[in-house]
Amino acid sequence: MATVGGDGWHTLAVTAATTAIAVSPREGLACGDSLNDLPAGSTAFLVALNAGDTSSNDAGITGGFDNARLSTGATTTTYDFEPVTPPACESAPRPGRTGTARADVVRGTAAGDRVDLLAGDDVADLLGGDDCVLGGAGRDTLRTGDGPDQVAGGADADTIDSGAGADLVDPGAGRDVVSAGAGDDEVSAADGEVDVVDCGAGTDTVIADRTDVLRNCETRL
Repeated sequence: MATVGGDGWHTLAVTAATTAIAVSPREGLACGDSLNDLPAGSTAFLVALNAGDTSSNDAGITGGFDNARLSTGATTTTYDFEPVTPPACESAPRPGRTGTARADVVRGTAAGDRVDLLAGDDVADLLGGDDCVLGGAGRDTLRTGDGPDQVAGGADADTIDSGAGADLVDPGAGRDVVSAGAGDDEVSAADGEVDVVDCGAGTDTVIADRTDVLRNCETRL
């Protein structure tokens, strides 16, 4: 519970003798007083508030509301909760730009772009920002620049360069060539075709066929 003049930590000690604290239900839902009261298939959520800090650890910072300390006996573990950056296709501005059934050439901006290229052998140069690119059908060349981008190549053989940043790349069907660049990337290349994937620097994960050619990819699934 909150204390006046405290150091930012609000402590709740729980023992075998601790009395359950009633929680007011919302929308007519009933709250049990222990996990044993939850119906089968229920999910228990731990909700942490972020006070706007950007540090990797709030230890020693007054008002570190997104830290949790769990003490059991002589052991204390500190958990620091930070916001998760949403994928580019969730954060890029809508509606974005839409291509045509022909071969389009699209140049992006330094901000996050959303592009749906539809059919055709398209070329996209999207520069920086958190870009969302949907290649669609056709032999596309997709370059997203630096930033945590999300790229879906679509059907046919595509060439994808997602630049530096923690990228999410799904080249789609076809014999694709992917250069994920620096950053902790995730590439989904399993499609029954022979793809070439260079993950670049970082701790990368690739879902791949046994015949795919991988370079600089730390984890292959």
